[in-house]
Amino acid sequence: MFQSRRRVPSEGALRVLRQLAYISSGTACGAAAIVAEERRRQTNLVSKIAENSRRLKQHPRHQHGHAAQRRRADDAARSTATSTSARDQLPDNQLLSLPDDKPLPQAETFRNHVLPSEVERGYAKLNSHQPPNKGKSQPAHNPQSKHQPTKIRPKYRRQDYDLSFFTTALKTHGPTSAVARFNIRCNDLIDRRQVSEAFGLLRAAIHHLKTDGISIAPLHPLADRLFDSYLANENYQSCSRLLHHMNHQGSPITHYLHRLAIACIEPIQPTLLIKLNEKFGDRIPLPRRTYPALCAAYSTRNSELCALLFAKHIRQEDRLSVLPLCEPAWPVIIDHMWSVTKNYHLVDSLFIHMCKLSDHPPLALYNAMIHVCIKFGRLDRAHHHLHTIQQSQHLRPDIVTFGHFVFQASSDADWPPAEDLMAMLVRAGETEAPPEKRTDLFVPVLKAYAKRHHPEEVWAFAFKAIDEYGVLPDPRILSTGLGNLIRIGRLEMLSPWVDKMRTYDLGAEITPGIALAMMRQFYFDTRPSYTIMVWLCCRLMNNVPGYWSPGVLNLLREAVAYDLRSYRAGQAHRVPHAMHMLRMLQEVRLDSPSLPKPLYWNQLQQLADKDQARVPSSDSNFQDAVKKEVQTKDQPQDLQDTVLSDDESSMHDLLDAALSTAKFKKSSNEHEMLMALSEGRYTDVLKLYENSLGQSGLPASSYSLEMAMQARTQLPDDAGALGDHIDMASEAGMDTIAALLPLLNHKVQNSAIGSRMHVDELCNTVWSFYENMVKNSVTIRHHLATSAATVLLQNGKPNDAIRLLSQIYLSPWAEKVPLDLPAMTVLLQAYIHVRHSLGAEWVIKEVLEKDYRVDYAFMTVIRKAKISAKSRASVGGEKGMNNLRLSKMLDYYSKVGRAKQMAQIKAASRLGNRLVNAMIKLARPPSTDAIWQQQAQRHGIDPMMWSGRGSMWRVSYTGRFRRRGRRRPNFAKY
Repeated sequence: MFQSRRRVPSEGALRVLRQLAYISSGTACGAAAIVAEERRRQTNLVSKIAENSRRLKQHPRHQHGHAAQRRRADDAARSTATSTSARDQLPDNQLLSLPDDKPLPQAETFRNHVLPSEVERGYAKLNSHQPPNKGKSQPAHNPQSKHQPTKIRPKYRRQDYDLSFFTTALKTHGPTSAVARFNIRCNDLIDRRQVSEAFGLLRAAIHHLKTDGISIAPLHPLADRLFDSYLANENYQSCSRLLHHMNHQGSPITHYLHRLAIACIEPIQPTLLIKLNEKFGDRIPLPRRTYPALCAAYSTRNSELCALLFAKHIRQEDRLSVLPLCEPAWPVIIDHMWSVTKNYHLVDSLFIHMCKLSDHPPLALYNAMIHVCIKFGRLDRAHHHLHTIQQSQHLRPDIVTFGHFVFQASSDADWPPAEDLMAMLVRAGETEAPPEKRTDLFVPVLKAYAKRHHPEEVWAFAFKAIDEYGVLPDPRILSTGLGNLIRIGRLEMLSPWVDKMRTYDLGAEITPGIALAMMRQFYFDTRPSYTIMVWLCCRLMNNVPGYWSPGVLNLLREAVAYDLRSYRAGQAHRVPHAMHMLRMLQEVRLDSPSLPKPLYWNQLQQLADKDQARVPSSDSNFQDAVKKEVQTKDQPQDLQDTVLSDDESSMHDLLDAALSTAKFKKSSNEHEMLMALSEGRYTDVLKLYENSLGQSGLPASSYSLEMAMQARTQLPDDAGALGDHIDMASEAGMDTIAALLPLLNHKVQNSAIGSRMHVDELCNTVWSFYENMVKNSVTIRHHLATSAATVLLQNGKPNDAIRLLSQIYLSPWAEKVPLDLPAMTVLLQAYIHVRHSLGAEWVIKEVLEKDYRVDYAFMTVIRKAKISAKSRASVGGEKGMNNLRLSKMLDYYSKVGRAKQMAQIKAASRLGNRLVNAMIKLARPPSTDAIWQQQAQRHGIDPMMWSGRGSMWRVSYTGRFRRRGRRRPNFAKY
């Protein structure tokens, strides 16, 4: 066969073999010979390199090239704007001439880029025989890194770049001259298109200056030019890396961010735009022209965030032009615009324009519009859209379509049978719908069903849907059932509900969210004082720390704030106590279940003695401290190696986190506004409201707008400024009917009643406001009627106040939403003012029979009227007898009302204690008996027959075992 020619070992192989022979000898002479040979080889190689470099330096071509390079550097130094002041301070010989005996020019010349390739190859040969450095990464051509992933984040380390010339110049010439020389060097690197080396030197120089406590402002022009170079080459990743680094160093980055965001529009860079918005959008708003592209980027990745940006940053006149970019998010945009603006005409116009832009509008778009029509009360338009779906060739109604009509049917007072309701969900082949979608549609139906039916009926309806109609045992079903039981006071059924849900394989447990929902249901149904709420929550958190959530702390703060706003002039002594509790609650950490205990009476008295004239604090140090702490925790320690990745999984996590952050920011902003309004910090309320506005001028919610209007009415400002917020929100598309209430209240309270025409005008204003509330499907509230009656009463028109409130009481609006206790209090005061004893007695009986929560203001009106009637009874005559009868009647009802008030307080306290006991009991792990009972119930065995001892059944024995003196055998041990 063929044989290959015998290969001759190379010089390097012979050297290796010789060294192996020395090593195998195991002698010190062999090791010394190896070391001496390696030292001799490197010495000869370095000598040859130095000799070649010396000869090349003496060559005329090298001299001319080096002189040309120096001239270019001098021209760049003269044209640099930032180094003008430094150049004036330096002599010309120091700036233009660099002596050859300095280490800086020697290193520059010895490894200059104009040296021939022979010298460079010599240095490479020398470096290839150096021992490996474990701290440095493997080179890119290393065959061992062949199978490593190709997407590797480059790491720029400060030790990779030589800063000896910069540190030497700092020590020798000072910071100004050193920075000027450094700018010349980096500008030259940028001119030679070695931008990455210039960026690495810039990072290392910034770190060195920050370490020495020297300002980095002179390096900003260099960073600008570096950013311009990256942007010109469309290297957006490097631009974002430089942006993050300058932000980490505390430099202004607004111009960087705006230029990079605008550059990412055409062609659109969705990933980079989204990450820039999530990282800097809260602090530095992006340019307005970038938001259409940003909405387009979010439309295919997260429709909810797209809808949020569409409502917050796109003006009303620009929304129609932006809609074509957001086609995948059209249904969510319809839902979000309705939830924010409550403006049916605006949403309907958007829907019509969407249908014109698309040849085949999706079914989800029609479903979203049907939901809006049902919410607004336009059932004719909802049925019209359903008919359009049924007549279309490419659309088919699904479970969502009929689910909205089921919700509409369940919201009416006339309920169809449960079987008919559930049958509507399985019409037209929608049985193929996933169980998750069925569950989402069943939960609001169950909430409406629970409001008008007994607990046993709710139980049967909920678990029949789970067992027969494919609805999942969702935690929302458990929360709805438990909330209904708390509302009607049937706490004994809490445990059966939880046990029944635990029998399912996917059964729900009581989570911190469900526990918070139960406490909120108890608070808003009974409205106990903040003292009771704090005691109950302290006890619950001490026994079950797992139920803790930040919402519990927010609930307690809202309870204190509600009591602060409800205090009257006669309760001014309670304000310092409530403010003290509110300050203690604000000092509680969000991640700790340690709540402060309410103070006893003697402690409150001591507090009142120490600080009687204390006013509500106007600072917000606690909120600033929390924000600084959150920013410190969220900011990474080192952003030097931050690179925006294109990983889709990380992008989805980022979008979910951004959406939850946006929702939390909205709720926390409203909570801070409520706290500031309760503490009397009206200027802070307006600042928080201004910060929540988007570029479109649309508020985050009508609730925030209403609080801003309440704060504006409390400030001694121009009356014309009251309508500025209303006009801005109305121009942005919001239906401001509900937010007009504080403005109308302010105008009514400051109106002068001088003639009958003014009285009629005031009554017509109240009546028209009620009509507008019904017309726009706004929740009816009686604040305006109460305020108008109060103004009439204060201006000596009690009969007009009685007439106004009586008309509201007899109207169909009061059938849906009865008059609240403040309105009944004003009506009682008006009847007492005209000495109408029958009317006053009727109001008191109405309050007691309908189980209103009797408060301090109602009892104060009765007590003062009783004292006044008793003083007028001494006059004598018929008027004296009438006043005497009125005083006796009021005396009787004051005792009854006081007893009713105390009974309500005790009932609320008992209900709260029972609820806390039940929640503590439910939090305990189920015993072995309970587990066996659940298994028996799954197999159809009656749990009432369970003995509770081990795994034996309870059997009733008769006969001889029941005789006296005979012991019953213990079957449990068998």
